[in-house]
Amino acid sequence: MHIDEKILELYAGSPEQFTREESENIKLHLDECAYCRDIYDTYFNLFRGFKEAVKKEPDELDRLLADKLEEGFSGFDRKRLPEKNDSIQIHDAEFEIVERNPRGIIKNVRHWIKRNPIKAVSYSFVFSFILLLLLFKVKPTDYTEYNPVALKLNDFMLEAYNINGDLLWKKNVSGALSGNIDSLMSTNYRGRRLMLEDIDGDNLNEVLLTGGEYDVGNYHPDTLYCFNYDGSLRWKAAPESERFNYAPKWKRTKWVINQFLVAKRGKKNLLFIIAHDYDFGGCVVSTLNPATGNIKSSLYHSGHITAAANIDIDLDGDEEIFFGGVSSYYKPFLMVIDRDTLMGVMPDFYSIGHKVKGNASYYILFPVTALASALSRTKSIGVSDISKFNDSGIVVKSLEYFDQKIEVALQFVLDKNFNIQYITATPTYLYEYEKIKK
Repeated sequence: MHIDEKILELYAGSPEQFTREESENIKLHLDECAYCRDIYDTYFNLFRGFKEAVKKEPDELDRLLADKLEEGFSGFDRKRLPEKNDSIQIHDAEFEIVERNPRGIIKNVRHWIKRNPIKAVSYSFVFSFILLLLLFKVKPTDYTEYNPVALKLNDFMLEAYNINGDLLWKKNVSGALSGNIDSLMSTNYRGRRLMLEDIDGDNLNEVLLTGGEYDVGNYHPDTLYCFNYDGSLRWKAAPESERFNYAPKWKRTKWVINQFLVAKRGKKNLLFIIAHDYDFGGCVVSTLNPATGNIKSSLYHSGHITAAANIDIDLDGDEEIFFGGVSSYYKPFLMVIDRDTLMGVMPDFYSIGHKVKGNASYYILFPVTALASALSRTKSIGVSDISKFNDSGIVVKSLEYFDQKIEVALQFVLDKNFNIQYITATPTYLYEYEKIKK
């Protein structure tokens, strides 16, 4: 995890404001982190230039310039002072200001320059130096060769590669990850276990992963792990916090994290984590601080979320967040979030007595057809995939029946106002329909 740039700026300019322990911790971090060291060195050199400029003794040219400045502001004639003025007292041609009348900003600046010509020259040098820095910004260090852009999984070893195909680091993830790398990173109904993305907007990708469902090894299914671009652990996060617990009476055994994603809203990234209870039908959606992993807000839902997507459906520059899955109404649902903070409990078939209602913008239930009722042995019919359609629409796939061989589904096409435009069926749906019809 990197140190905030404001802290680095303050430490470079005024290290005496930090305690001994804080200074030692910052120094240790700067010795290990090239990114923060580069920012610190930039501020340190800048402040050092300021201090040297202020301490510089004025030479002959500085004095000549000060004289010129003084001449420009020397039009002040004591003889022109008003003889009757309550704020000025005159004694033997000498005057004393008893009460200073307020001046405008320009007059105050001119008065200060006249009284402090040498300081004015020094500060003008500093101002010019700052102006030059703003006009000719130093280009940041290129971290392309350190930035992971691809992941591979070989015999439980997770490997990170840069854009040139060079191996950056590898990590043993036995018990956490196994199988095809694309399926592990997918957001469909099988659940996501791995993500490679820039979660904090610093143009360096982080790696997020969670443990296996059966809690084997060092990685646990109720914990989300974030690794920095260099492979070091940034934080570990749980999906639920007592502070934002809007469903305290829910039964819980153990949370199993099955989705996480990053959405862009305005100039910041929002990190979402989704988990369901191991034995019960409860589900929690939380937003996390990308820097620390701390929970910032939460929303509860009775039923499992099995699909997620972040799409700017109304083309306003902010991505909407879509969650779909199995509801307590035994119907597929789509939940739409277009805000930064979550709260409350979504509609629940079993109980309507929650004090705080879920603040999602839309909660849409899809129908269950007679074919699904005939094929399915359970009532767990839900959304299996959410994807973008054209420029301003989405496709929601309602999975009515699934086994290892066939996937019977309907596809609902919605516009940006979430009106259904039309419905299509997968080939397997049509095949099963014709077979049962006969």
